[in-house]
Amino acid sequence: MNKEEEKIKRVIKRREFLEAIEDGMDELEDLLFMFFPPYGYTRARWLADREKRNIEKIQKREKRRLEERMKLEKQRFASFIYKLKKENLVQVKNDKIFLTNKGKRYLRNKKEYRRRSYEVIEGNELNLVIFDIPEKERGKRDWLREVLRNMKYKQLQKSVWMGRNKLPQQFLEDLLEMNLHRYVEIFAISKKGTLERVKI
Repeated sequence: MNKEEEKIKRVIKRREFLEAIEDGMDELEDLLFMFFPPYGYTRARWLADREKRNIEKIQKREKRRLEERMKLEKQRFASFIYKLKKENLVQVKNDKIFLTNKGKRYLRNKKEYRRRSYEVIEGNELNLVIFDIPEKERGKRDWLREVLRNMKYKQLQKSVWMGRNKLPQQFLEDLLEMNLHRYVEIFAISKKGTLERVKI
């Protein structure tokens, strides 16, 4: 190869090198093996190895994220258990959790769904309450229907109710406490006809 050919080759390599950086290749190791590979190290092998390294990076990153999430969830769980213990609702012995007498009483009281009526306050917006509560939660479903009826809501379909009276904050909190928020959707319809989801 004469000097002119070597010069042309260097120019081409320089341009390809800069284009590779422009295209997002910023790892020095990748650039090294791409443009200055060891003897006998082919481009095909470099591409295969790079793909393998990328997969390993993604796996390590995902593993790290999962570990961080698990650590956070463990902290939240420990905090949740601590609060229940502080309220004397549960006891923990030998890595097992038990209801205290107070916890059993609390559960019985909640199963009775004590509050069946709320203060009726007239509102300007039309509210739409849609729910799909499973059969195993039939008692809660009956409770919700009675509450809506007491708040002067009208039943449009089996599980679709509509009314203009405001839905009290305490009612929304009770839905959350009774774990019904997973099955209930509430929408507010303004005078302009805008449909807005109500956060429980």
